[in-house]
Amino acid sequence: MLRRFSVNFAVFSIFFDVLVIDFFLWLTAFYRPLFNVLNFSQIVAGPMALPLVLYFVFPLIWVAIMLSFGVYDGKRNLRVIDEFATLTWSVLLAGVTLAGVLYLTYRDVSRVSFIVFILFAYFCFLLWRIAARVLYQRRNRHQDRIHRVLIVGAGQVGMEVAERVQANKHFGIELVGFLDDDPEKRSADKSILSASDAIGEVVRAHHVDDVVVALPLRAYERVINLRPFYTSCRFAFG
Repeated sequence: MLRRFSVNFAVFSIFFDVLVIDFFLWLTAFYRPLFNVLNFSQIVAGPMALPLVLYFVFPLIWVAIMLSFGVYDGKRNLRVIDEFATLTWSVLLAGVTLAGVLYLTYRDVSRVSFIVFILFAYFCFLLWRIAARVLYQRRNRHQDRIHRVLIVGAGQVGMEVAERVQANKHFGIELVGFLDDDPEKRSADKSILSASDAIGEVVRAHHVDDVVVALPLRAYERVINLRPFYTSCRFAFG
């Protein structure tokens, strides 16, 4: 539930990043003569023709590294600073890795073009992600889309989930409250609405869109058994 975008958006992001990588790889090779004005650049008369295999290898390696860094994991990158930090580190590692690939295979590829390619692709990654965030927030405000969240379990995990929800209200997320079976917690905290066995009544009364289960493993079965009866909301497990 706490993913900023759907799985479909993650797939779209990967596909679009592949296009960005191949586009700037071609662009910097084709317009390589423009870099002749640089003092440290070797003079090149015309566009460079890159081996076709690089248009497959570069995106494959780069996207694999971004996947390993969690760039496409919306749950990890709710905050702008988190997404840009993981993106930056993944680009640095991708740049070093791809430079190593070129050193071991196609050493005649222009180093100037390669550096410009890495920089252009990086800034394009940043810009389109900023645009996506802005459009997402504007859509939520325009459509008045509020996703109401109920957390089952008011323990440490539940509180951590609640903090993330509260920190990301600008994404149209609203915390309804908690359910917890501890009577002492319920009496001490007004945000705990009821026990977990009252999930149906709470979901209907508060028009809950998403239920986050933040319970010990031994308690999951009790809540999972309730899922088929409440198809109006989504369940996620923290």
